[in-house]
Amino acid sequence: MSGSTGARDGGDRHGLAGWFRFPRPRAALLASVVLALEALVLVALAVRGIVSLVHPQGDGSVPVAVALVVCAGLAAWVLLAGAWAIGLGRSWVRGIASTVQILGLLVAVSFFQGGLVALPSAIAVVSAAGLVGLFAPSVVEFTRREGSPFDED
Repeated sequence: MSGSTGARDGGDRHGLAGWFRFPRPRAALLASVVLALEALVLVALAVRGIVSLVHPQGDGSVPVAVALVVCAGLAAWVLLAGAWAIGLGRSWVRGIASTVQILGLLVAVSFFQGGLVALPSAIAVVSAAGLVGLFAPSVVEFTRREGSPFDED
């Protein structure tokens, strides 16, 4: 199989234009959008952390702030890679993405116990939508492994 030809559609799956032309179930698109939105939130938090490092207010710990910015940036990168991969039908992404969604639900429960309502409700709804998208039968079929994981890449 050539490097740019996909097994499922026979066409170019690489690049932005190929990703948008690649046929996928609506639930896979939902899961991709949820992962991408979560990644954008993490990017915003990382940018906010960078701004707070440049313009410190209070007695914040610089090493902790740097670590949080780096972690948020890496997590955003992983989620964006997952959004891309679920849209292409890769099987490896379901494990990573479902773990993130379950952690999101746990964070929401923690916030609920702390007395907050709006933020944990939003987190819970987004995480639940991500799980529904990831485990919809059409997505499970779309992302099932058809042989060696190295066949298509």
